[in-house]
Formats: sequence, C-alpha cells, structure tokens
Amino acid sequence: MNKKYIRLVYFALLAALLFPIITFWLADSFQINVINALLMIFVLAIFVGLFSARYLVG
Repeated sequence: MNKKYIRLVYFALLAALLFPIITFWLADSFQINVINALLMIFVLAIFVGLFSARYLVG
C-alpha cells in the first residue's frame, strides 16, 4: 500500500470515531429520549455492519 491509501484509511478511522462523538455532543441539548434513540441507531448500525458483511461478500 502506498501512503495515499494509508492516509485514507486513517482518515476513515478518524471520521468513524469522531462522527458519533460530535453527534452525541450536538444531541446533548435535547431530551434523553432523543439521545437514547440515537444510541440505538448507532448500535444497530454497528451490528448490521458486522453481521451483514458475510452476506454481501459471497
């Protein structure tokens, strides 16, 4: 791999870590129901990403 692709991988990892943090920071001013729903959406997205990969590959 060349440096261009390594930088893209690092950027994707950084974005995957920062996006939920920024989203929860912005949702902090809402009611707790909104924050709980947002948490459930993120957990569901993680599970779908982990378990659907094997079905999409082959």
